[in-house]
Amino acid sequence: MSRTRGASSPGRSPLDFYETPPEAIEALLDHVPLVGPFLDVGCGTGAIMGVMAKRGIEAYGIELDEGRAAVAMGRGVGRIYVDDFLGANPLVVPMVNSAGGNPPFRHATKMIEAAVRIVPRGGMVPMLLRQ
Repeated sequence: MSRTRGASSPGRSPLDFYETPPEAIEALLDHVPLVGPFLDVGCGTGAIMGVMAKRGIEAYGIELDEGRAAVAMGRGVGRIYVDDFLGANPLVVPMVNSAGGNPPFRHATKMIEAAVRIVPRGGMVPMLLRQ
């Protein structure tokens, strides 16, 4: 059984995870000239990173749940950091040109704001959000 860091934190639900369909990322990349390296915030099992790897885009991931991070690591899609992106030490987060992902909806605003802070001017922060 995997440990979930932060699952007892207010507002955190261990079930707040929906793997991103590869076709959603393919469609995004067909229309958005994304430049790597890319940080997938809340990378889950690495679905987004897998598509990035197929496109030749260098990607890193940061994931709170150790079990999901282990699955992503097993996919061999890039370097995975097991940490809470919203509370991560800036030294843990790699230098990237873009950051995004499919964040838990209840944390989307905070994750977008945090991603904007680490991406340099001119970089991109693409996020897939439910309506």
